[in-house]
Amino acid sequence: MRRSLGAQIEPVAECEWIRISDAKSMCEGYNRGIDESRGDVLIFCHDDIACLSRNLLSNIDQHLIHLDVVGVAGASRLVNGAWYDAGGSDTFGQIVGPTVSDELMLMEFGHIAGEQRASRLAAIDGVFMAMHRRVAEHVRFDEQTFTHFHGYDVDFSFRAAQLGYNVGVAFDILLHHYSKGDWSEPFKQTLAAFARKHAGRLSAEPAQTATARYTPISAANDGLALLRTHRSQ
Repeated sequence: MRRSLGAQIEPVAECEWIRISDAKSMCEGYNRGIDESRGDVLIFCHDDIACLSRNLLSNIDQHLIHLDVVGVAGASRLVNGAWYDAGGSDTFGQIVGPTVSDELMLMEFGHIAGEQRASRLAAIDGVFMAMHRRVAEHVRFDEQTFTHFHGYDVDFSFRAAQLGYNVGVAFDILLHHYSKGDWSEPFKQTLAAFARKHAGRLSAEPAQTATARYTPISAANDGLALLRTHRSQ
């Protein structure tokens, strides 16, 4: 992760890298990261990603003129603690990753024609979140409720949106996430905790089957070219 992101960020800007290797949970680790950091722009991300698109820092800077929190995938409504269960036209963004059978895919959840971003979303995925420091310090991560490694992202971004911050997804940042995901018992417990915490604030519309456009690719670097082709159609 650091080698890939650093290759884009370090030549053009000073940055500090804070790796929390002994976190009790994502929330606890990210809150420590907030407290230890000094920058005005904070990026929270997984350590199993690589950046495939160019001009990462300038793209982030441009998006943060319009947005308070920016990610690479998310939804305009929430029916539960899994943003992608909004389904259909309510999900946005893209990422490259493996399927359960290890086939590499470009996964496109949706975009807005002619736009560089989707704004005023309900929540975003935590694989990559960039934000102004003031937002991180105001909202913080709920380490009392979310004690595992799930839920931290949807809860944080959902609360940020409810507080009036503009949460969105960038259409020009493409990542390769090496993980297949984890839907084990802790994930189920997190969904239950999220439902309890946010009861009455979620969309009354039913959950939908998670939808995305899946395109097999032979190598991760092919993803950006495919994405550009799809967006021009």
